[in-house]
Amino acid sequence: MPTQLYDALSQLDQKLLQIIDSDVIDDNQLSALLTEREKLIKKIQSSPTDDVDVWQEATERTKFLLSRLTTLRDATGKEAGKLVRGRRSVEIYKKFQ
Repeated sequence: MPTQLYDALSQLDQKLLQIIDSDVIDDNQLSALLTEREKLIKKIQSSPTDDVDVWQEATERTKFLLSRLTTLRDATGKEAGKLVRGRRSVEIYKKFQ
């Protein structure tokens, strides 16, 4: 059973990376996959296994995904900040018209 769970986690991680790497990110799909991943990890943690290497690989993928999501969040935040500043500039400009 744990092997099937690890395989499912690996496939889910690939889907997550595809979404993160896409030009347009569907936040609902991303959220759903992250929730599914969390549930899958809980199942894996509750299943007895002696395969330390596979668990280590899953842990490394988790760190990598977290890093990519953090980078995505930061980039999105910077872009949102630019939009807010642009909107403020337009509002100030309109005051002088």
